[in-house]
Amino acid sequence: MLGVESESTDEDPDFNDSDYNVYDDDDCLFDRNVTEGIEMGMHIVERVEGQEFDSSSYASSEELNFLSGSDSEGLSGKLNYPEYYVGSEKRNPQFEVGLLFATFEELKSAVRDYAVFNQVEPIFKCNEKNKLHCVCKEGCPWKLWASKIQCREMVQIKMYDPRHTCFKARANKYVTYKWLADYYLDNFKSDPNWKTKNIRATVRMDLEVHITKKVASNARKYAKVLVEGSDEEQFAMLGCYDEELRRTNPGSTVLISQVDNVFRGIYVCIEACKKGFLQGCRRFVDVDGCFLKGKYGGQLLSSWRRCR
Repeated sequence: MLGVESESTDEDPDFNDSDYNVYDDDDCLFDRNVTEGIEMGMHIVERVEGQEFDSSSYASSEELNFLSGSDSEGLSGKLNYPEYYVGSEKRNPQFEVGLLFATFEELKSAVRDYAVFNQVEPIFKCNEKNKLHCVCKEGCPWKLWASKIQCREMVQIKMYDPRHTCFKARANKYVTYKWLADYYLDNFKSDPNWKTKNIRATVRMDLEVHITKKVASNARKYAKVLVEGSDEEQFAMLGCYDEELRRTNPGSTVLISQVDNVFRGIYVCIEACKKGFLQGCRRFVDVDGCFLKGKYGGQLLSSWRRCR
């Protein structure tokens, strides 16, 4: 009669693994080398090739938030990390570990906004294609580390220490004329001739930052460009203007003069005005002109007939 061999290793005389045997001496070794009351865990620090970090300058694990690079790349597709929305947090971003940005430019813009509203001047210490490292002034523990995640074409904050021990910057380098024009765009729309001294007073009251007269003046000029567009953009649209006039006023005459693709002049005669001019007016022509005071100067000429 055939029997079935036992699979138990205890009955196999040839099987003997001494590495798994437990002896009384193991308890003694455990007592001598393990300290009671210490919570066992794992600490992960992400290191970057070619860049040295001083571990003594970093905060403790309770004060410093960090996200392991491998964990974030493996779990970004599974976990719902918060995303940064420009419209909702543009003026004073609140950073946190795991926060996602669409691009590095969006993150850098958020850092600049944060710098203005918190009166600090962070430095982009490492600004490369796939990673960004920001620090504050020497001795200040504030740090931000972000890099691209592979599973999604986005940028994620991997490490962030929100503490600041530096003095506030009353003359902030990030308060530029372009930033001011964008921030106070509604004010410039309602008052295109907003006085320089009033601009400086408003900035000092709202942001607690001092700006020069030149910065305030340039902010007003740039805001006008944002609202009305630049002269170069207007000249580039002359072709579209020509087509629109001919489409809405069939029979109209539009002549654009240019030399070497540079605008020289334009002649416009609307068909309806031309017919009324010929049928309802006397043969008396008056010509008037004026000098243009814009950036490029020139003359504006017009002609008409006296009505009967």
